[in-house]
Amino acid sequence: PCAAVAALSVAGFPCTEFVFLGFLPKRGSALTRKIAEVCAEKRTQIFYEAPHRVSTTVALLAAQPLLAGREVAGAWLASKPGAHPKGEFTVVLSAAGPPSAAVEAEEAESKLEEATREVAELVASGAQSLSGSVKEVARARGVSKQALYKRALGGGTSNNTERGLP
Repeated sequence: PCAAVAALSVAGFPCTEFVFLGFLPKRGSALTRKIAEVCAEKRTQIFYEAPHRVSTTVALLAAQPLLAGREVAGAWLASKPGAHPKGEFTVVLSAAGPPSAAVEAEEAESKLEEATREVAELVASGAQSLSGSVKEVARARGVSKQALYKRALGGGTSNNTERGLP
């Protein structure tokens, strides 16, 4: 069995391409340069790391989603109780890049829901009409006036009584 491919399938990261790097440089400027390259890579990456260095390497790569697993394709049996871990770690680093369409849609929905609640509060307080509240909140929050007005009238996922609208 191949630890790199096994770890890639377990990681569950979106992957149309991947690159296998072997082991990263051990220390110094070579490691620093390689980490910079790794962080900019647009493909999912797989590499091996020694047990005594894995925590440092993972900390350097903490800005990107990753999976680190030890002895992914086989089991190491300790010959002595309390022995230090042996066997390399397999690290899968998710590709750098823009968020997926699903994440963007979820963020837009959340933004619209927050704006809808704000409109409901303004209308309930009697501070503004529905139309005026929608116009103000849409401009301030950067959401579509049409989508916000439709949501405020009950055309969205929530009903009007939950938002305090008539």
